[in-house]
Amino acid sequence: MKSRLNVLIILCGLLAGSISAATPDFYAGFRHLPATVSLYHYKVPEKVLMAQVQAAMQKVMQEGATKVTQANKSGKHGTVSVTTSVFVLPQLYLFDNRGREIFARTAVSNDLAVQLDHAFSSPVPLRNAKQLRAWLEPLVPDGNFPIYKPQSTEKFTVLEYWAPWCEYCFVERDQLVAYFDKHKDLHVTWITVDADVTQVAGTQPKTSQ
Repeated sequence: MKSRLNVLIILCGLLAGSISAATPDFYAGFRHLPATVSLYHYKVPEKVLMAQVQAAMQKVMQEGATKVTQANKSGKHGTVSVTTSVFVLPQLYLFDNRGREIFARTAVSNDLAVQLDHAFSSPVPLRNAKQLRAWLEPLVPDGNFPIYKPQSTEKFTVLEYWAPWCEYCFVERDQLVAYFDKHKDLHVTWITVDADVTQVAGTQPKTSQ
């Protein structure tokens, strides 16, 4: 079980982005933030991470069993391959002043500024959108940061999931910092969430040299 868990974690890291040997301080990059941006840091509790890892492992075994059965029926033995992931990072979500999801995106793109411009200028709730409160309920504050309770204000809310080994997450952080620095008219609550799945296994993904 431990070896399978480690394999899953490594796959998660590879799918999330480039894995670097160092573990830089994600929070150190929040500089030049205008006064119109309020910043909060959260973590995904280990029990929640473990539950998701176990659910993913169960899915892996089910998919593996299905593919083995299909391979046996077709006579293609020894060709079964199963991969999955727990988190694909970074994840970015925007919410309007009523806590309704208006934007969702996974992975980094060069046109983030254009996407944000559109979302902020035309805040339309997504179909089957998840409320901000539902996103925040399973989280815990990181360190001494207070618990954020969304209120009906003029503010938008940015919810960003990251992990220390996710290089793309740091790229997205810098993109957001630069964007808010150029748009000081926006009133934004920015919530960063540490979703480091590796902590539940007491290990780290393999690092590139």
